[in-house]
Amino acid sequence: MLNESQQRALQQVEMGHNIYIGGQAGVGKSYLVKSIINAARSKGKKVALTCTTGIACSVYDKLSSYNVIKYLQSMGAMTIHKWSGLGGGRFSGGKLKMLLQHDEAYVAAKENFLGTDWLIVDEISMFSAQMLDKLDVVCSIRSDKAPFGGIQVIFVWDFTQLPPVRHLRYGDVGSFCFESKRWPQHSIFLTENMRQKESKLCKVVNALSLGRLDDEILNYMSCLSRPLHETPETIKLFSNNVLVDMFNRDKILNHKGGLFCFDAVDEGSKGELDKLHQDSCG
Repeated sequence: MLNESQQRALQQVEMGHNIYIGGQAGVGKSYLVKSIINAARSKGKKVALTCTTGIACSVYDKLSSYNVIKYLQSMGAMTIHKWSGLGGGRFSGGKLKMLLQHDEAYVAAKENFLGTDWLIVDEISMFSAQMLDKLDVVCSIRSDKAPFGGIQVIFVWDFTQLPPVRHLRYGDVGSFCFESKRWPQHSIFLTENMRQKESKLCKVVNALSLGRLDDEILNYMSCLSRPLHETPETIKLFSNNVLVDMFNRDKILNHKGGLFCFDAVDEGSKGELDKLHQDSCG
C-alpha cells in the first residue's frame, strides 16, 4: 500500500504532469515506479521504463506481468541511452533526430518515441543536463509544440547518491540535469523510510548521504567496527576503476595457466556499426 507521499506523487502523474520523484535510499521509489506502471496499464497508456545504467534496470527484470510496451514484456527495462538512441552522447540532438528520421539503424528508437505516452527514467542523477537537452530535441520527432514531444516524463532518484556522467570528448561537463530548462516543474520528495524502521540507523544513513557528520554519528559508526578475516572469496571494494583494473590484472597474472588473446572482427554496414558502437557506450 502506498503511503501519503507516494499517493500524492501518483496523483500528480495521473494528472498528466512531468515530475521528479526524489528521496533517499529505502523510501519506496522503486515500489512507486511499479505502481505508476500499473496506473498506466489501467488507463491504457503505453509506458517506457528506462534507467541510466544496466544495473538499475535489473531491479525491474520481473515486470512481464505489468503488460507494458512490447520490449518490456521480456526485458523489464532498458537504459535510456539505448531506448532513445542517444548512446554515449556522441551526436548532437539535431543530428540524432535526423538519423531517427532517415537511418534504418535507428528504427527501433524511433518506434520507441512514437509509441510512448509515459517515459520513466530511473537513476536520473547520472543523466547530465546536456543529455537531457538532447533527449528533449529527439523527442520532438513526435511534436515540437511541447516539452519532450508531448511524452509525459517521470524522473526518479536521489541526487545525493550518484553524480552525472561526464563526456568531455563530446563537450559534456556533467552538469546536473536539474540545471536544464526542460527539468520538470513538479517535484515530490519521499521521506518515510519503508525499508528500515530503526530510527538511529536511518538518521545515520541520511547524515552520511548529506556529508553531515557529528560526534554522535561518528561514535555510532565506530561501534560497528569489527575485524574482517580475508578469504579467497572476500569481495573487494575500490573507490575507482583504476584500482579495480589493477587488482583484477594482478589476479589474472597470478592465475595458473596461459593467457590467450582473441581479436574481434566487426562486419556490417556503416550505420549498423555506428549503432553497435553507440549501444556499447550506452
